[in-house]
Amino acid sequence: MDSMDIDHSNRVEPPLLILRPVNPMESGQGLPYAPENWPNPGDTWHWRAGPRVSSKGHFVDRYLYPPKHLPGLDTEIMPKNKVFRSKLSLDRYIRRAFPDADVRKFFASFSWKIPCRDGVMHQKQALLPVYSSDEDPMHDNGSDIVVCKAGNHNCGSLMPQSESDTLPSMPCNICCGEPTFCSDCSCILCCKLISLEHGGYSYIKCKALVSEDHICGHVAHLNCALRAYMAGTIGGRIGLDAEYCCRRCDATKDLVPHVNKFLEICQTVEYQGDVEKILNLGICILRGSQRENAKELLNCIESTVIKLKCGTNLEDLWNGDNTPNIWSGTFP
Repeated sequence: MDSMDIDHSNRVEPPLLILRPVNPMESGQGLPYAPENWPNPGDTWHWRAGPRVSSKGHFVDRYLYPPKHLPGLDTEIMPKNKVFRSKLSLDRYIRRAFPDADVRKFFASFSWKIPCRDGVMHQKQALLPVYSSDEDPMHDNGSDIVVCKAGNHNCGSLMPQSESDTLPSMPCNICCGEPTFCSDCSCILCCKLISLEHGGYSYIKCKALVSEDHICGHVAHLNCALRAYMAGTIGGRIGLDAEYCCRRCDATKDLVPHVNKFLEICQTVEYQGDVEKILNLGICILRGSQRENAKELLNCIESTVIKLKCGTNLEDLWNGDNTPNIWSGTFP
């Protein structure tokens, strides 16, 4: 009996790739995490790892940047910032722009999964399931558990991003190199987690542009910044006037608009003690300012605190007839 020959001509043999573990937000070009010399010799693809790490030690988010000269990059199948966030979006693009391409061979030429240098997260930090993108059927549905580097399952970096989101943060070579520090939710001054309670009034995020494609992105507790003379009104060389100075990039940020939001926040707070805590933070930020809008807002907050201490209940306090007019103002 003749032996049966098996046709291996259609089998895609993956290349032998050495998958070097990388840090969150690290980027590079070519193999092993991006194609090389495709579709033409010399074509360069770039990759970037995201901030989220699964319990299996791979990045939940990863991004692939194609060569700018490829066709069809300004259509509805391609985001405006020309980055592929999932295998499915990349698959759709390849099939439409290059109908004769061998898609299986293309994906076999590099590794979509990127291992994290820190490896698998500790089990006590792995609390929530990963909700994989509906766009990416090649995720391991329901099997991954995810937190950020700081072990925070409420980190803003875990929230879905849209095209209208701000630019990504620029990792630094100091705090961001620490294995448990996350620039999205770790205070740059004390390294502890920020709180999103009551609209996140207690922290500030630096959105200063530090490069063409990145903002600073570091956050700080306002109380930490006040104690470190990095917020409020500080004379001398620092020269702050109701402002915040970022330790990471030295950019200053006006805090009057931030404090002006406290009215809206306080109207949703149930307990008087929490309202007083929020307003007292506003007083600390604005005290000593020489700016007229800051002085007016400070007087308003101080009068509101006095009313609370004199027995005015929260319902009466926020009555439209009693609320000081300055609270309804806007501060550029």
